[in-house]
This record gives sequence, structure tokens and C-alpha cells, in this order.
Amino acid sequence: MDEPSAVKTAEANTSPDTDGRRPSGWMVLAGLLALVAVVFILARASGPRMVRSPEEKAAERHASHPATKEVHPAASANPPLPKNTAELIEEVRQEIVTIRQRYPDDIDCREMEARFLDWVGKSEEAVAIWNECLQKNPQYAHAYVGLASVAFKRGEYEQAVTWARQAIGLDPGYYRARDICAEALLNLARPQEAVEVLADYLQKDPRAHGLFLLGRAYTLLQEWDRAAEAYEAAVRKYPDYAEAFYALSRVYLRQGKRAEAEKILARYWELMKKRDLHVEGMPLGTDFKEASVNAAIIESDLGRIYLAKGNREEAVRLWHRAIALDPSHLAAREMLAQLALQEHRDADAIAQYKKLMELDPMSLQYPLVLAAILSRNQRLSEAEQILRAFCERWPERPEGYVAIAQFYLAVAGRADEALKAAEKAVEIAGTAANYALLAQAAHAAGNQQKAEEALKKAMQLAPGRPEWERLREMILQETSARQSIQP
Repeated sequence: MDEPSAVKTAEANTSPDTDGRRPSGWMVLAGLLALVAVVFILARASGPRMVRSPEEKAAERHASHPATKEVHPAASANPPLPKNTAELIEEVRQEIVTIRQRYPDDIDCREMEARFLDWVGKSEEAVAIWNECLQKNPQYAHAYVGLASVAFKRGEYEQAVTWARQAIGLDPGYYRARDICAEALLNLARPQEAVEVLADYLQKDPRAHGLFLLGRAYTLLQEWDRAAEAYEAAVRKYPDYAEAFYALSRVYLRQGKRAEAEKILARYWELMKKRDLHVEGMPLGTDFKEASVNAAIIESDLGRIYLAKGNREEAVRLWHRAIALDPSHLAAREMLAQLALQEHRDADAIAQYKKLMELDPMSLQYPLVLAAILSRNQRLSEAEQILRAFCERWPERPEGYVAIAQFYLAVAGRADEALKAAEKAVEIAGTAANYALLAQAAHAAGNQQKAEEALKKAMQLAPGRPEWERLREMILQETSARQSIQP
């Protein structure tokens, strides 16, 4: 069955990368895991207390109060929220007009105008702008995605696939391009190609709508077990996903699981009844909630542009406004959390990441980053609890074992626990980086033979890396120092 736009919009909001204007979810996760490693290493090097120099403290004070640039007249104001869709659209329109006046030659601002026009039903004008963007920059992936989305809505599925594949070729991590491409392929009865577009990507960056499409593809291929797994993953990611529950009930019937199918179908009807409730005071036929979610996405992305232009105040104002319009909005909270980290406001970052974990309990990145920040602030028991919970929830994922091994390496006297976690990480994913971590943990635990074997394996998997030589020298020096003090 087809999926209403409200569900797609809500799922887009529960995923950080709503328009591909920043790295994709799995790329962000990789970067955040690097942050986790750095924080744990810093904690280990600094000992029980992280002392900042006067210069660092001065830099922190400056970062907390950066110079103001191009402050918007409404930056300090807190206007009331729109009461209807017309007011909501007018608010977003005014934000688009303002940013276009400030940066008339900026291609991102022009593309945001196209997205707004498409949102309010002026697709022809939007298409003209996206084509204009491509004339200026033929490698501009956002324009290809915009064109693909319009082609899809018009039922021009072959053209939608062509445009979406152009965007994927330019940016393989652009989720929205893959989403449009896969759904168009399904509508063209080409499910195997849809699987090829989505399956590997979703292993790294699971999205509810993407998993739903993957389930549809496997259903068309009559691969019932894989279809069930995809739909189950979709409802875990988005527990109110009525369409995924319905599809899952049909697959369960195919598998002969009648009792499970009836239970799942009951959940579907429960969710549909909630969706049909009319909001008092809103005109019939107006989906104000969906409009608010869309407005929040646009205003959040405008905030990113302002930050890139050096206008922090406008960025922060728009991110807070996006959250006010849609309290479940993730992207704005993420940007506020990352900004807090950059400005050394760890308490604010911790508060934001806790809220993000509450809003998206299936996220892989939030608990790892939160644990790293807590460790940096010597809240070790809280950090350990989060990391243990991660490993229990996702025992098949190596990221949790990597993070907890790094955590134990940073805590004196817990090398044996670090070694166990690193061994588990290597068992799940035998990458060069994980073997290097195993070498560190084995060395810290006093098992030199295992340390040498693990480091040798890392060098075999990724030869020529200078970090392996530095690690080898560190292990040799520390081993020599230990031996020199032994009686």
C-alpha cells in the first residue's frame, strides 16, 4: 500500500540528514566515533582531572560569546507560534525572502527558495530554479534531488530515477536521493534494483522509510523472511509507522504466522484511529502537523546556511524556532549540541544529547557521543552505564565494544575489561582499526604476545599507515620501561 506524505515527513525528521546538506548519517557516525576516540584518549592522557590553561580558558570565554554578525531584527524576539497553515507558510516565506536579500548570489539560498516553492505547490517555478542552479554548478546534487522529487510526484518515474542516480553519483551518502530512486524503481516494478540502491546503505544508516521501501522490494521478490526483517526494523526505528505494521501483518500471513499477524494488524488499526483524529480549531483537510514538520526542516536548514556564513545568532534563533514548531525535530537539536561542543559548553551538549536519545532511542550515534562527553567531565559511572546499555541493545554492532574498550583504556586499572571488549569488536568486525585497538588493550593488560599479533594483523590489513608505526614504537617504549623497573 502507498504511504501517506505525513509518514514520510515524520520519518525524515527522525533522521538527521533531511536534505543532504551535510554528511550522511553513517558518515556522521564515523566522524562522531572519531570524536569518541579522541575524547577517551584525552581523558586517559589528562588523568582524573582535565585542567585547562589560561589561554584555553580565554578561548573558551571567547567561544561562548563570539562576535555578532548580521543580527536579524527578530533575533531577540520570541514571536508566537503560527495558529494555522497560512500563518506557518507566511513565516517560512519571510525567512526565505530575508536570507535571499542578504545573500542574493548564494546557490544554497536560491535552492532553499526552490524547496519552499515546491512545498507550497509551485513546482514549475521550483524546477526553473533548480535548472538555474545546475547551470551555475552542474555538480550541485541538491538540484538533482529537487528535480527527481518533482518528477516522482508527476509520475515520471524513469526521469526520477535518472535525476536521483545523478545525485547519488555525486554524493553516495545522500539518503533522500536513494529514497526517491528506490521508490521510483518499485513503481516501475524493478525491485532488485531498489534493493541494490538501499540495502548496503541502510546497514550503515538505517532509516524507517528506507527500511519500509526495502521491505516492499523483498515482498515483490517474494523473499518473505527478508521482507519481514525490513518491516520489523522499520517499526523499531519509527514505532508509529502504521503502513509498516500493515505490510508486516501481510508478510506474517505469508509465513504462516497467523497469531502474530493479527496482533500486528490490531496495532495498525490503533495507529490509524489516532491519525484520523481531527485537531480542534483546524480547518478540515488541513494537516497542520505535517506543515509544521516541513517548516521546521526548512528553518533548520536555513540555520545551517547562516552558520556557514558566520552568523551564529541567526542560526541559533532558527534552530530554536524549528524545535518550537516541531518538538520532535532532531536536526536542529543536533546542530545546537555540536555548537555547544565546539564552544566548550559541555553541560548544554549533554542536555541536548539526552533529549536526542529520548526522541530517537534507536540512534547509534547519540549514546556514544554522550558517553564520550560524560567521560570528559569525569562522570564515569554514567558513561559506563550508557555504553553497557548500547552493547546490550546492539550486541551485533562493533561500535559499542570499540567505545567501551576505549573507555576502559582511559580508566586506570581496567585494562582486562578493555581487552575483552576489544576482542569482541574484532570478532564482529575484523578491521585494521579494531585490531590496532586490540593491540593497545592487550599491551595495557600485559599480554605482549597478543599485542604484537594484533598489531601485525592491523599492518597486514592496512599496510603503510604511519599510525601503526607510532603505535608499535609506543608499545616497545612502554614495554622497555616496564622491564627496566622490574627487580
